[in-house]
Amino acid sequence: MLIASVVLCLLGGGTASAAGKKGGCKWANTMPNELTKKQARAAVHCLTNAQRREHGLSTLRYSKRLERAAVAHNREMVGTGCFAHECPGEPAVVNRLREVGYILKKLVYWAFGENLAWGERERGTPQAVTDALFASPGHRENILNPKFRHIGIAFHKGTPASADVVGGVYTIEFGARKN
Repeated sequence: MLIASVVLCLLGGGTASAAGKKGGCKWANTMPNELTKKQARAAVHCLTNAQRREHGLSTLRYSKRLERAAVAHNREMVGTGCFAHECPGEPAVVNRLREVGYILKKLVYWAFGENLAWGERERGTPQAVTDALFASPGHRENILNPKFRHIGIAFHKGTPASADVVGGVYTIEFGARKN
C-alpha cells in the first residue's frame, strides 16, 4: 500500500507555535547561517514531535535511511533553482526511498510523505519552517498522519536560487513500513 502526500511550500512569515515554546526545542530559533545540519535536524524533529504530542499522536522515530533520501534530494535543490519533489534528472521520491533501503520488496505495507520548505533569514529557522508547514493543510496532514512512524530530515544552508544567501532549505521525509 502506498500513501503519497507530497506538496510544496514557499515560506512566508509566521509566528512561533505553542509546540515550539512548550517543547523547549533547542536551536528552534537559530538563524540558518548559524545552524549545523545536526542542530537543524534535531530542532525540526523536536518541533514536529511536539506538534504530534499536542494532537495525541505518537512521536516519530528518527530514520537514517529517510535522512539519506532527504539529503540526496536537498542537494538537488540548493542553489540550482529547483524547488520541487523531483528535480530534473533526479529519481522520484519513491525511487529515492528504494535506493536507501527504506522501501523493500518484502514489505507488506509502506507509506511515505515528503514536505519541502525554504526560507531566508529568520524565515529559515527551524521554528519558522515548522510553523509554516503546520499552517499549510497538505504539510500539516503529513505531520499529523497517524500512520507515520519514522522521520528523516535534511537541512542545507542557502536557498533554491543561491547557496550563498542566508537561508535554509529543508526536506522532511515521513514513513511507515511493515514486514
